[in-house]
Amino acid sequence: MVARTAEGRAFRLLNIIVEYSTECLALLVKRRITSQDVIDQLFELIIFRGIPEQIRSDNGPEFTAKAVRRWLNRVGVKTLFIEPGITSSITTNPLFITKSKLLAIAVPS
Repeated sequence: MVARTAEGRAFRLLNIIVEYSTECLALLVKRRITSQDVIDQLFELIIFRGIPEQIRSDNGPEFTAKAVRRWLNRVGVKTLFIEPGITSSITTNPLFITKSKLLAIAVPS
């Protein structure tokens, strides 16, 4: 999601949530979010929470970047993408802004 400050400067939000409980694991706010930012956030979460079974995200360039896909493949995480224009359960939760960049993690049971 791109939002603006009171001065009109743009910033982006990255929400990382557990898909089934909608627990927010990370919220990154920056002027620009890169694929390396996504990898860094996921790396930190994997250290503390373990490797998820899968990650579902929108089709933003920071998620579909080759670097992110290669890294997730090396770690052994399956990736799923939300089809453009399709409402997903992770985007309909009122706790999260629907146009935010969302990354949902399915944790092993």
